[in-house]
Amino acid sequence: MRELNALRSAGLVYVRDGQTLLPDDLAPVIRIVFGLDMSSVAARRLYGLLSNHDLHEALAATHAPTSGSKEEKVERLIAHMAQPRVVLRSRAISLDELRGICKETGASVSGSKDDLVDRIVAHFASGRDIRREPEPPPPIEEPRVLDQLSFAKLFSYLRGQDLAAILGQFDLRRWGPKEMQVSTLWESHRSEETLLDALSSADLEILLKRLDLRTSGSKGDRIQRAIANFTQPNVEGAVQMTSERTEPEP
Repeated sequence: MRELNALRSAGLVYVRDGQTLLPDDLAPVIRIVFGLDMSSVAARRLYGLLSNHDLHEALAATHAPTSGSKEEKVERLIAHMAQPRVVLRSRAISLDELRGICKETGASVSGSKDDLVDRIVAHFASGRDIRREPEPPPPIEEPRVLDQLSFAKLFSYLRGQDLAAILGQFDLRRWGPKEMQVSTLWESHRSEETLLDALSSADLEILLKRLDLRTSGSKGDRIQRAIANFTQPNVEGAVQMTSERTEPEP
C-alpha cells in the first residue's frame, strides 16, 4: 500500500472504483518490466486466430485443462497469463501459420520464425492488427451564388432529362417529380457552376435559348451568364420572364 500511494502521489497510477489504472503511455513499459507481451485484450485477439489444436497444445504446455470450446480455451490461456511470445514459438505452430497471421493482420511475412513472432507480438501489442474503417470524406460545401428560391427557378428551366443527367453525374437520386429533383440538387450542396457544368454544350445552349440569353462564348462564360440571370438585380427580370413565357417543360 505504501508503494501504491507513492506511485499515486507521483501521478504514475490512479485508483478509481477499486481499480488501479495506468496511463496509456506508461502501460507498455510496465508490461515490459513484468515480462508481459501485451494486454489481455490484444492477446484475446491474437489467440482467436489460432486453431483449436494450437490452443490445446498451448494449454497443455501451461498444465491447464485443455477441454472446452475455442472461446473457453482462449480465456483459459489469458487467465493462466500464457505469454503470446511463448505460445507462438512452440513447435505446434508452424512458420506457415505465423505467415498467415501476418498476412491477415497486415504485417510483413518475411523473416525467420523468431522474426515473425517478434513482429506479430509488436503488431498486436500496439493495436496495429485492428482494422479501422476509413474516415468518411468531408461533407461537400461548395459556395453558391443563388439563394434557394433563385436556385429553384434556374434549374426549373431544365428539362427532366437534363436534371436526371446532372443527378446521375453525382450519384444522386434521379427519380421523382421535377420539384423533387431540383430539391435533391439543392441538398447536394454543390455550386450552381459545378452542377451546370455536367450538362453537354448542346443542353446548355437549349437552356440559354429558353432564358432568351446569348448562346455564344466558352462553356464557362455561358454557365456564368445563366447564373447571373437569376441574381439580383436580374432576378426580378427572370421572375417577370417566367410569368410571360410558357412554363418550363417537365
